Amino acid sequence: QTLIRCYSLRDALVIDNGGENASDRMERFAAEAAGQLDSYLPGGSAVGVMSGNTVKSVVEAMPFTKKKLQSVVSLVGGIGAGSVDLHANSIAQRLASKYNTSAFSLTAPALASDPVAAEMFRREPSVAKVLDMGSRCDIALVGIGSVCMEATNIRVGALTEVDLSYLRERGAQASICCSYVNAQGGNVGEELATRSIGQSLDSLRKVKIIAMAFGDSKVEAIRAALNTGRVHVLI
Repeated sequence: QTLIRCYSLRDALVIDNGGENASDRMERFAAEAAGQLDSYLPGGSAVGVMSGNTVKSVVEAMPFTKKKLQSVVSLVGGIGAGSVDLHANSIAQRLASKYNTSAFSLTAPALASDPVAAEMFRREPSVAKVLDMGSRCDIALVGIGSVCMEATNIRVGALTEVDLSYLRERGAQASICCSYVNAQGGNVGEELATRSIGQSLDSLRKVKIIAMAFGDSKVEAIRAALNTGRVHVLI
């Protein structure tokens, strides 16, 4: 209730995810979040998903259901050559299988080598179609990323150490969707935005955003994401 009041959220779920190690804590968090998440997904809705370990774990913990979604759409391209289970395309396929619907994959990298290459990908008809679908989905399931060496984007190779230094110099505290924000919730890292292929907070302005994150290491990132005013539900 305090989170809802302080950040004008529609809803918030706070989970006591105690455990002896990170794996146990993630498993408990995912199980509790999955139980609640279904109530946020009305039948017939179009749902977009981001990449990342938290979103993947929660979706994996969700049971199969007779409820049918309209569609599940990837909100971002691939985040490196490895760890494909963390990619939005894989997570979208997994969620679609549980809700009796089709998944639409974004067949492009999340971050191109330069703005020209990124724009070429965006103009490809198959990519443009999924980007358009993502911007018009009803609900977006996203993680909140930290801007540090341990972040998923760094570990899987989507971002380089040079990219990380660039973001830190500009005060980036969190990544949410394809946007990077500072402690006050303002957009930073415009150069990376020109190379990104996927949804930003601006492109999802009409979409209900459900954000998920946990752990002491995410405190500043969560606060920064909430300060954007764009998160509707926090788990």
